[in-house]
Amino acid sequence: MLDYLHDISADFSLFSEGISLEGLDFTLKYQAKNKSSFKKIKKCHLLFTTGPDLVSRDLRVVLEQTVPTEVEFFDAEICYENEILSGFSVINPIKKIDCCDMDKSE
Repeated sequence: MLDYLHDISADFSLFSEGISLEGLDFTLKYQAKNKSSFKKIKKCHLLFTTGPDLVSRDLRVVLEQTVPTEVEFFDAEICYENEILSGFSVINPIKKIDCCDMDKSE
């Protein structure tokens, strides 16, 4: 549905480090693959992309109220041709949890 515009946006690997990016100034731009995708995006709450994941304004509000110290959000711009869709944010989880207990693993 969406492609992250790597050439004009921040390095997306920053968002998988589990560190705060507060205070950094960067661009986060996405391109819808086609008009149909652009229209469908408006109904989504979570979008997996070729870059950092996106959340809707509604999901962002819920997460900010539920886990305010564990995530950060940065405004993203989604475009298709001359249209721009706002209301989506890149989510940056700043708390990492190991999914395996290496001490108990063989």
